[in-house]
Amino acid sequence: MRVTMNTYFHLNDFYVKKWNFIREGEGGDKTKFLTNDSDEFQVPEGAADRRLPARLKLIVQAYKEAVLDGDRKAIYELEDILFMMEKEKNELAQKVAAMSAEISSGKEKLVRLQADFDNYRKRSEKERLRVWSDAQGEVIESLLPMVDSFERAKQQIKLETEMEKKIDTSYQGIYKQFVEIMRSLHVAAVPTVGKPFDPKMHEAIAREESNEFKEGIVIQEFRRGFYLGDRLLRPAMVKVSSGPGKKKPASPQTNLVRSQLQLLESIIASSTTLAWCSLFITLQVSKRKPESTVVRLSCILVTRRKRAVKPKFRTF
Repeated sequence: MRVTMNTYFHLNDFYVKKWNFIREGEGGDKTKFLTNDSDEFQVPEGAADRRLPARLKLIVQAYKEAVLDGDRKAIYELEDILFMMEKEKNELAQKVAAMSAEISSGKEKLVRLQADFDNYRKRSEKERLRVWSDAQGEVIESLLPMVDSFERAKQQIKLETEMEKKIDTSYQGIYKQFVEIMRSLHVAAVPTVGKPFDPKMHEAIAREESNEFKEGIVIQEFRRGFYLGDRLLRPAMVKVSSGPGKKKPASPQTNLVRSQLQLLESIIASSTTLAWCSLFITLQVSKRKPESTVVRLSCILVTRRKRAVKPKFRTF
């Protein structure tokens, strides 16, 4: 038996480009598995679409026959073929590993690309909303002076005739319609009176002492402020409470009035002669200050008291 092989395996398709295999048996019969003039792999009859395992099976079968026949040359050639196949298998395994790594890297790149695209889409949507909100805010802000005009007209105009009342009703109807449109655009007024002062939405133009409101509370609104959603279109102009004022010390004149009042109360409660004499002396001293209301009131009360009760003095 004589076996000759010349094999070339394509790395991508795993098929043999050229393989000459001639087996000579006894009596000169020849069984041709592969032809010399064909570049394609020819398979025996009855086989269909044989791939690497089938071709490897043929080589193993030929190797067994060569071992049984003791054909060392055929054994060496078949071992070389098996070695080449092993080498090509390792090379293909390396290429498969490299391609797998490349596919994994491509998947990671695809995931990053998708994430970048999602972030870009979100940024674009956010930027679009910001531009739209800015444009809407500029338009609404340009209409706010008209709101101020309606508010001032409502406070200053005094209606006297029926015609003036009808005209005012028409104007107020237009103003209410305008306010409804502003509300539909999510425009809201800044809260002011009774609320703590907030420099983010209030603009203080005056401070005033107040016994009703604590320090830092808005007590009056001069111009309304407005929000567009969460965005401040303009702050509200307000007056802020500085708390209750400090008590001033009493003046000497006030102390004199208080003493006169106390004396007057004691005289009303008592009818003794000594009390009347004390009141008379006080009135004589107070004649130099006729501006004192308490002194004048004391004179009136003393006169009435003398008419009602006349004290008796002992004569000497």
